[in-house]
Amino acid sequence: MNPNGWPSCVVFDFDYTLADSSEGIIESINYALRGLGLPEADGDAIRMTIGLSLDESLVALAGEHERGRAQEFIGLVVERADEVMADTIVFYDFVPGVVDALRAANVSLGIVSQKYRRRIEHVLERDGLSGRFDAIVGGEDMVALKPDPRGLLTVIDRLGCQPAESVYVGDTVTDAETARRANVPFVAVLSGVTPRESFDGLPVLEIIPDASGIMDVLERRGSSL
Repeated sequence: MNPNGWPSCVVFDFDYTLADSSEGIIESINYALRGLGLPEADGDAIRMTIGLSLDESLVALAGEHERGRAQEFIGLVVERADEVMADTIVFYDFVPGVVDALRAANVSLGIVSQKYRRRIEHVLERDGLSGRFDAIVGGEDMVALKPDPRGLLTVIDRLGCQPAESVYVGDTVTDAETARRANVPFVAVLSGVTPRESFDGLPVLEIIPDASGIMDVLERRGSSL
């Protein structure tokens, strides 16, 4: 544990936890749907798929009968995302302050996300946050996507921590299930599109409006984790 009794490591999901990538995601998914000759999807419907794998996003938006076209869909999404994604990702205003406060408290920080690591690293550098996170695992690094726990466990291992002395912060039920499978305490944030009641019955340490409150959670709960 951290010398102050807090967890030694905090790992964050990216989309809707640290940043809003929805503009670029909506554009990239609708580009791919058009490329497949399918109708564009409503922006709110696409927002509900953020955090899913791209093949599951296709099924959610176009139906199970389109699953066989997933690889073509993914290729088109990535093609458009390479053009538009980096410039449309916006960090939440609280992120620099929270990150600096956690680091000042000797907490090691990581990110695990379905989003490609290279995109995350680009926007961290763009916004002067490069080097603040000690380990990042993105979609291109994972053997299997969340809720498979291996991405999260890889980040924790690279941070030199144990699952029991870490906390994972995310906005989706998938994140909660990832933490459960990894035996990592989980803090849910409501800055995405997942409502509070969706976390009922899941092992959630606390539910907070957004990740700006993580310091308060650690102060309240850290020594009892």
